[in-house]
Amino acid sequence: MLALTPDQTQALVAIKRGRDLRALADQLSAAFPEVAGRAGERLPALIEHGVQRGAAWGLSHAVCLARYLACWFMFGAEFETRPEFAWARDILSPQRLEGAKVFQLCRRGREMLARPQPGQLPAAEFDAALRQLDEALMPRGHVGSLLPAERIKLGDPCDIDALDLRAAGAAPQPYRLEQGQWRRVPLSLPDGLTLSGGATLPPQLHLLSRSLRLRSRADHVCDEATHPLIQYACEHGLQEWRGRHATEFTLHLQPLPALEGLAVEGSAALSLLTAAGCGLRESGAAFGEQQTQLAAYAPEQQLLAWRREPGMAARTRLERDGSPLESARWTQGLDDIERQLSEGLARLATAWERESGVTGASMQANPQVFAGTGALSWGWAQGESLSTAPHFRVAGMLELVACELQLRLGGRLELAGSQSRLALHCSSSEKLSVSFDRSSAALDVATTIACAQTAFRQPFVLHLEAIANAERPALLDQVGPVTGAIVGACGLRLRADGPGLEWFCEIGVEAASVRLMINDPLLGPQLLNRPLLPAMKLVSWRMH
Repeated sequence: MLALTPDQTQALVAIKRGRDLRALADQLSAAFPEVAGRAGERLPALIEHGVQRGAAWGLSHAVCLARYLACWFMFGAEFETRPEFAWARDILSPQRLEGAKVFQLCRRGREMLARPQPGQLPAAEFDAALRQLDEALMPRGHVGSLLPAERIKLGDPCDIDALDLRAAGAAPQPYRLEQGQWRRVPLSLPDGLTLSGGATLPPQLHLLSRSLRLRSRADHVCDEATHPLIQYACEHGLQEWRGRHATEFTLHLQPLPALEGLAVEGSAALSLLTAAGCGLRESGAAFGEQQTQLAAYAPEQQLLAWRREPGMAARTRLERDGSPLESARWTQGLDDIERQLSEGLARLATAWERESGVTGASMQANPQVFAGTGALSWGWAQGESLSTAPHFRVAGMLELVACELQLRLGGRLELAGSQSRLALHCSSSEKLSVSFDRSSAALDVATTIACAQTAFRQPFVLHLEAIANAERPALLDQVGPVTGAIVGACGLRLRADGPGLEWFCEIGVEAASVRLMINDPLLGPQLLNRPLLPAMKLVSWRMH
C-alpha cells in the first residue's frame, strides 16, 4: 500500500477542491444562466466566497453548497446577514443537520419566490434548478475531500411533530404516620412530558411506575412503514415501533427488585429510548433523532413496626405495599437484646464482687433497655416531574426507654481494720421520643435520622455506711465523688459494614472507683483509691 506524505495529501486536496469549485460554477451557470451571465468574470470569485461562507455555517457537501449559493443567486450574496432574512440565520444554526439546513433554507426561499415580483425567478423554475443541481453534484461528495463520496440526506419533509410521554399504571403509596397509625397514602403520578416545536428530550427520565405510555405525531413522513420510529433498548433486548404502530403504545418497564435489608436504597434499571424521523422539515427546528435514558426504580414501599416490653417477646409487623411479609427474623433480632442484657448483668455482678472486694455481694436490677415502640418505612419517592430524579424516602418514629437499669449493687467491705456496707446504684433513665421523614432530596439520609439516636451517661452513686465495733475500731469515710457510669447509645443509624440502616443498642460500664479515708485510732487517717467496677460491655446489639 502506498502512503502519501502530508505535502502530497495537501496537494491532492487542493486539486480536488479546485475541481469541485469548477463543477459548482459550471452547474450553477447551467441551472441559473441569467444570474451567471450577470456575474460574468466575477463568478469564480463569488463561488469561492460562497463556499467559504457556507463552511462557516457548517456546509461542506457539494449539493448543500450549491443550494446555499442558489439562494445567494435569488436574494443576493450573504443575504442571511441582512435583518429581513433573520429566519435564514436561524435555519443555518448549528443544531440542525447539514442536509436539513439547506432543505429548509430552499423551502423557505421557495415560499418567498411563490409571491411573484418583477424580475424574480418563478418558484417552479427554482425547484427545477435545485433538482438539476442535486442530480449533478450528489456524486461529488464533500468539497475538497479525498474520502469516497457520501450522499447527503435530502427529500420530502419527515419529522416527529410532537411526542408525549406519561407514566402509566399504579402510583406508589408511601406509608405515613397519621394520628399514631401508619397508613398508606394514595398519590398521583407525575405530570407527563409533551414535546413539540423543536423541543428536546431531557437526558434522563425517572419512573416509579412499571409502564410508560408514549404517543407520537408526525404530520409528514418519508415512508409510513419506516417513520416515525421508536426504539427501546434494555438488557433484555431491542424493541421497535414504526409508522402507525409508533403513534400510541405502552412500554412495560422492568425495574430492579427491592433489596433485602433495612432501608437499602438500591439503584435504577437503566434503558435507552430513541425517537426518530428523517429530521427534514419545511420550517422550524427539526426533532430529528433524539434519545433519553430511562431510569426505572423499584416502586415498592415497605414498613417495619415493632414493640418491646420488659419480660415479653417482641412483636413485629413487616409489610410491603400493604401485604404482610414474614417477620420472624426481626422478632428474633429484637429478642436478642434481652439475652445480651441478662448475660451482661450476670457478668456485672461477678465483676462487682471481684473488683470491689466486697463479701456477700448482691445485685438488684429492674431493667428497661430499648423498650417501647419503633417503626421505619422506606421506598423511592417520585420527583416533581419525569425529568426530576426521585429521592429515597425514609420515615419513622421511636417512643423508647433507651436505658433504665434501676441497678443496685451491694455488699460488705472489710478494709484495713474497718467494716462498711457499700451500695452502688444507678437509677437514671434515658428516653427517646422522635419522628422523622426524609420528605425531599434536600436532606440526606444521615441528617434525617440524626435525631433518631441518643447517647447517654448515667453516673453511679455510692452509699457507704461505716460499722464500728470493738474488734474493728477503724472507720471508713468517702472523701470524694464516685467515678464511673453506665454509658451507651441506641437508636437508628447508617450501617458501617454495608448499605442501608440498622437499629442498634450499645451499653457499657465506665470504670468506677472512689477515694476513701480510713480513720484508725492507732495509725491515724489514711487516703486510698478503691476500684469498684472495671470498664466492660453489657450490650452490643444491632439489627439490619
